[in-house]
Amino acid sequence: MERAFRAAGPHWRDAPEMDAIARHCSVIYLIGAGGTSSAAESMIRAAAALLAVGGLGVKVESSGVAHSPKQWQALAANLDLYSAHDALVVYVTGDETYSCGMHLLGLPDTITVRTDRSSGTELLRVFTRYIYRETPVLRDGQTFAVEASAPVYSVWCDQAIVYPTGSLFANPYGYWRLEPVKE
Repeated sequence: MERAFRAAGPHWRDAPEMDAIARHCSVIYLIGAGGTSSAAESMIRAAAALLAVGGLGVKVESSGVAHSPKQWQALAANLDLYSAHDALVVYVTGDETYSCGMHLLGLPDTITVRTDRSSGTELLRVFTRYIYRETPVLRDGQTFAVEASAPVYSVWCDQAIVYPTGSLFANPYGYWRLEPVKE
């Protein structure tokens, strides 16, 4: 379990809480419906309640992110500020950069070509927060930019990532692909 938490929670892998996970003797799996903001928020509150009675951390199996008790409690306390997105969504870099976990909120994930690790991740973080907070009606060929002076991307519906049958990472809501618009 420690290895899984360290891999999914690099932002707190050296924290004392991680050492406690290494010594744990039991695991609780919290399983519930996802696919809407309200369902996701209910699960976040339930996990926060488990932490309040001695839980050592939260690993979201269906997106691959882990949070320390302090981080999770802060996220759960700020759901009115859309922190469910930050609790559940992770960004993966490789040949392409993509999000994972938007299906827990009932939304498509997003993928883009890899430019560099930080800019691709930040682009997707802004875009996925935008579709979570604003719930825009998107159509193929529309454009998106992080700000007026930033590079422009065209938005295309895509089924880009194929996970094995039954994978908890699979997104039934599809994917948006962001492609740089050439000037």
